[in-house]
Amino acid sequence: MPKNPIVFTLDGRRCTCLLPEGKPKRLYVLCGWEMEKLMMLLAEDVPEVLFFSTEIDGGRDFTPWEAEPIWPGELFSGGGEDYLKFLTDTALPYLEERFGAPTEPENCALLGYSLGGLFALWALTKTEKFGAGASLSGSLWYPQFLKYLENCPPKKDTAIYLSLGDREPLGGPPVMRTVGDCTEMAKEILSNHGCKVFFEWNQGGHGKGVTKRWQRAVRRLLTMMAKRWKSKTECGCFEPYT
Repeated sequence: MPKNPIVFTLDGRRCTCLLPEGKPKRLYVLCGWEMEKLMMLLAEDVPEVLFFSTEIDGGRDFTPWEAEPIWPGELFSGGGEDYLKFLTDTALPYLEERFGAPTEPENCALLGYSLGGLFALWALTKTEKFGAGASLSGSLWYPQFLKYLENCPPKKDTAIYLSLGDREPLGGPPVMRTVGDCTEMAKEILSNHGCKVFFEWNQGGHGKGVTKRWQRAVRRLLTMMAKRWKSKTECGCFEPYT
């Protein structure tokens, strides 16, 4: 494995890619912040995965539609459609051609944290390019999102990992405190529509143990993508944080 991720530019965006030692068997697109350092740690747990991320403006790229800001100076401008188009039409073909990335849906996953988790889950409803996804501490409180998810769920049998910190519903503005209920509701909606869902609680608030949460997500999602879950009775399981 290279000592450092490979950095390049696509359509004016700074992109980062970390290759496995051999031929990549899976492609994980990461939606978050400061992903370059994190990739190196995640690769230790899933050495067969090719990791990819880009520079982002979370309030623009990770939001599916415009919404009122939560904090002063914040902007939710609803640029998710453009960012998703960049990933599916530009990034995936490039990764396949240059690095041999596997781009079949069963081998591609979209994972995100916070607003990136919102984007990852929403993107699964808009494209079938990704056969799996993960929303870590996802901003599923986002206005109108649950109503949208009920009406436009992802494809049946999509593997979806959800996680949340047990103190996240206790802080922040009132709308953000609904995140626990919203995530539980999202789990039920997804399961009822035939998705393969795994949901677990972690200890702490939104910013605690972020690296460990990513590590757990990539390991669990790899298991789910390998189709080791044989029955729907395993959907919506919970595990304690360790």
